[in-house]
Amino acid sequence: LTKVKREGKFEIEKVVKMEILFIYKSEMRIMEKRRKTMEWVKKIIAALAYNVTVKGRNSLTGQEMGLKLTANVQAVESVCFSAKYKCMNNKYYSSDVAIYIQLQANLCTCSVKANGKMTRILGIEFAPLCLPWERRLQTLSVLHYVVIFLGPYTLIALGIYLLVCTQYWWLVLLYSLWLYVDQEAPKRGSRPKDWFRRWSMWDHLRDYFPIELIKTADLPPDRNYLFGYHPHGIMSFGAFCNFCTEATNFSQLFPGVVDVSKQSLAWLLGRKEKGYAAVVVVGGATEALNAHPGTNTLVLKSRKGFIRQAIVSGASLVPVFSFGENDLYFQWPNPEGSWVRQWQRFSKKILGWSTPLICGRGLFNYTFGLLPYRRPIHTVVGSPIHVEQCCKPSQEQIDDLHKLDSEEDAVNERRVKIVVVGDCRVGKTSLCFRFVQEQFISAYHQTLGLDFYTKYVTLGDRFRITLQIWDVSGQQMDSAMLDKYVFGADGAMLVYDVTNAASFDKIKDWYRLVQRAVGDDEQRKVRFMVVGNKTDLEHQRNVKYEKQQELVKRYHMLSCQTSAKLGDSVTLCFLKLAAEIVGVQLSRTELDSNTSVIKAEVPTIDRPNDSSSSEIVWPAKSRSCLLQ
Repeated sequence: LTKVKREGKFEIEKVVKMEILFIYKSEMRIMEKRRKTMEWVKKIIAALAYNVTVKGRNSLTGQEMGLKLTANVQAVESVCFSAKYKCMNNKYYSSDVAIYIQLQANLCTCSVKANGKMTRILGIEFAPLCLPWERRLQTLSVLHYVVIFLGPYTLIALGIYLLVCTQYWWLVLLYSLWLYVDQEAPKRGSRPKDWFRRWSMWDHLRDYFPIELIKTADLPPDRNYLFGYHPHGIMSFGAFCNFCTEATNFSQLFPGVVDVSKQSLAWLLGRKEKGYAAVVVVGGATEALNAHPGTNTLVLKSRKGFIRQAIVSGASLVPVFSFGENDLYFQWPNPEGSWVRQWQRFSKKILGWSTPLICGRGLFNYTFGLLPYRRPIHTVVGSPIHVEQCCKPSQEQIDDLHKLDSEEDAVNERRVKIVVVGDCRVGKTSLCFRFVQEQFISAYHQTLGLDFYTKYVTLGDRFRITLQIWDVSGQQMDSAMLDKYVFGADGAMLVYDVTNAASFDKIKDWYRLVQRAVGDDEQRKVRFMVVGNKTDLEHQRNVKYEKQQELVKRYHMLSCQTSAKLGDSVTLCFLKLAAEIVGVQLSRTELDSNTSVIKAEVPTIDRPNDSSSSEIVWPAKSRSCLLQ
């Protein structure tokens, strides 16, 4: 680094500091691993790049993860976040392998004159050229899917061109004849290709966002199933990746992709063999017009055809919801009654498909294009609704089952995004890890960019909440990426250290930054909670509890004091914020059951043989002791 700086190739204001922590709970010898870790660190410092190969048991044997460091903050943050997600998705955290990899870096402002710089020209942000090969493959896989999705439109335009402008009109006639002769094949899933479902290209597509499939109930193989998928989004990335490929290990028996027609569903679900399933994106093209970031508007009232088909075939209905599907593209505002919505409905009536006016990112820029943004998708497969078969169902039966399916889809399941912000070393990561994993990390490791956690909780008897927790690094206060991290947040947890008065003084600054990032949208009002952490160090407290109460009363925020080390009220603060967001009142039982009780240690007592001169010896740990 000194040599590079002396030669003037880079202008680095603050140098990159990289730390790697490996915690091994397996039977391998720790000293040998520490020696190898030091060798890897030396290679990182020497070449500004590293490759880590982790060899474990089961499917982890030979698994490799590579990360090439550049001075570009956005590239490093995105790649490290993708690597961490891949670790969790491949069960590195399991008790069997128990290899916990934490990539940490303290990245400050870097101004680079080389290809690693993200250049802005005429308001267009161009992607850096020096990016890892893994990210290039992910972008290529998404481009491949977009081309396939837009294939019918391209073929129609190409056919018109061949008919009108060239002498190859006969190709269009031959293709049309083949479509007519082979029209029954798509309805019955003919010619399925297993290699296509298991193609490694779809693994890169999964890691681009990333996409996670979450199973909440078992599906017995003695029945057929009809999956009702919501929401449609723009291009249904979640539905394709989860159900049309094996990228998320959905290895149930599927005969292939069939068109969603009455004939194809009747053939598939009416077979004598059981264990088949069909996936219907219920909202269709109409729902795509409502696919705006941060919203989940579903088209359900007029969609009863799949309900009738489920009753006729006796297939169980399985509600499926993808959180984050609508966040992949920005769409031109098209409220009901506007000329944009009227034109879109007219084009749908004429052409048969909707035409949402979308804006994403490009192949080499982040400003415009048809590629989706990198935002996580979590697909939750709900519990099946068993249906009694009836060849001629009445309208009342259809309406009752439709109402039950709608309630399962839209009422009971909800995603809540919470961003956890605050200064460095206040214990944000420890709070999140204590809540999700119910463990405490004693060693301090600074967060790189952000960490992402997911936990599913139930509020009351009917509200199932998917909590998406974004642990934002304290270094991001002056970063341009903060707005992107806070985007779409439902709640914000402002954390400070009760032993550090400076961290409490910064709470107002974090509050203003989050407010600026979310804007003044009244429909998506963000709820705030101030959390005072490290209450186990009460004898070192520098911030009085009364000062926190004055602050929350002034800005109309929630308040909580926790100890990530002891677990005191950690779960309670997350549940209180989630309940405030969804508008649920926590019961007294929920409040009491999530408040941890700190138990004092029993002191040791030395009793000499002479009872008249007995003496009690207390351990010199503190000046006071609470006996319970």
